[in-house]
Amino acid sequence: MKFLLIIALLLIAQISPAYAKSPAPKAPCRLEVDNAHLSSNISKKEGRLAVKVVFWSVCNLAQENVRIKYQIMKTGLDGDHQVTPISYKEYSFVAANSEIVIQDIFAYCKNTLRTNFYGKASATATVHGEKVLAPEVRSKITVPLNCGT
Repeated sequence: MKFLLIIALLLIAQISPAYAKSPAPKAPCRLEVDNAHLSSNISKKEGRLAVKVVFWSVCNLAQENVRIKYQIMKTGLDGDHQVTPISYKEYSFVAANSEIVIQDIFAYCKNTLRTNFYGKASATATVHGEKVLAPEVRSKITVPLNCGT
């Protein structure tokens, strides 16, 4: 029963804001994917342009065996393409009401060609002894950046 409640809450969080009359409350257990942006830290520290996406997982329940899959993508004339390889973060235990923030994924720009970027992520975890799946989510907006990869 708890498994169905968590899945229902995750699905509610996925509903497009265009169909909602007012902003829906965020699900208590969810993955969120920030919009792609140029990293100011990498620019300051290394003097190079890089596209970056921040990912996070939030849950009001204790979780075990958390595995988050994430990557940065770009759109193209012949479909979407990987910018970064698929990455994984694994956590044996995450306390209730904790937030996992993943902000170490980026790709250096090779030139300043305008490119559309987004991030995507999915996850699995064990909650109260049952395996649950957070279906794939992606950035709310595909962002055009002057960053050819």
